[in-house]
This record gives sequence, structure tokens and C-alpha cells, in this order.
Amino acid sequence: MAFLKFVLVSCFPLAAGNSLHVASICRNLSCDSKSHPLLDYDPVKKECLCRAHPCWSDANMVHTCPKPEAPFLNFYYTETGQLVCECATAPHYETPYMTKTKCPGQRCRDAEYPVLDFDDYTKECVCRAHPCWDLNGLQHKCKNDKFPVLRYREEEKDGTINRFCECVTKMNHPGMDEL
Repeated sequence: MAFLKFVLVSCFPLAAGNSLHVASICRNLSCDSKSHPLLDYDPVKKECLCRAHPCWSDANMVHTCPKPEAPFLNFYYTETGQLVCECATAPHYETPYMTKTKCPGQRCRDAEYPVLDFDDYTKECVCRAHPCWDLNGLQHKCKNDKFPVLRYREEEKDGTINRFCECVTKMNHPGMDEL
């Protein structure tokens, strides 16, 4: 079954999004599979790929977030590379490359700057506002509970870069979707 998505417009200040850095190096790839929903970059192979959520296979444990007060499965990696999975009140779209390889141990906890990113100019990890909160003057929001995760991606065609904000489904393990 396809990883469903919608493109909507408004503002959602609590959702955290994905890296401009990863979106720019992984242009023209959209991860629409429920089993591999995360756009990521493999620095060893120097290629972009779609990954499964790392918390779905954490030392033979499949993490879930069944409580309605914190239904979103989020993750980050510590400075030593240890995966930390947690349930949160707001959806978050992150990549293992950013949290484990590029900026290990770093997190963005400010609600106005929740996106962990890498600044190609300063060569430093930074916390940014979600790129969809002001994309070409438009503020994007995911209003449909079935598509609560705001995702940013880019496509390049004939030298023109197109930027997309999409609302995608909550990242549940494919074998544990809600009925």
C-alpha cells in the first residue's frame, strides 16, 4: 500500500520537519512507501534512499506510541550513536543521517526552530524553522488527522528547483497500522 500524502496550506507551529540539507542533496526522491517512509542519505555509498523508521527495528524491538496524548514516534541518536525512541505530542520528520552522522547528539527543542539541519555555508549544525512554515510566502499546515506529518522535499527539472510541502501519514510500523 502506498504511503499516502496530501499537499495543504496553513501553519502548524508544533510539527517538526526535515532538513533542507538532506532535501537538497536528495532532490527528485520522494519516499512514499509505508515500510520505508524516511528520505535519507548514505554518506558511505554517497546515495539517497528511503529508510524504515529506525525505531521499528531497535535491538529486535518494535517501538509504538499507543497513547493518544503522545501518539507520534520520534527518534534521535546520542553523541555515542545510541538510538533513542520516544513518543511525542507533535509529529516529527527526521533522518538518521542528520541525527546520527551529521549532527550526533544534537536536538532542537525550541518550538519555533525545531528542525535539525546542516548549514552548508557555515558547515555547522543548526536549528531552523520548518521550511514549510514560510515557503514562497505560504504557511503550510496538516489539518487532516490521517495525514499529520508535514514533510518538505525538492525536485529539480531543467535547472529549476521545485519545493514541495506535503502532509503524510503518521509513521506506524506497517504491521501495526491502526484499524
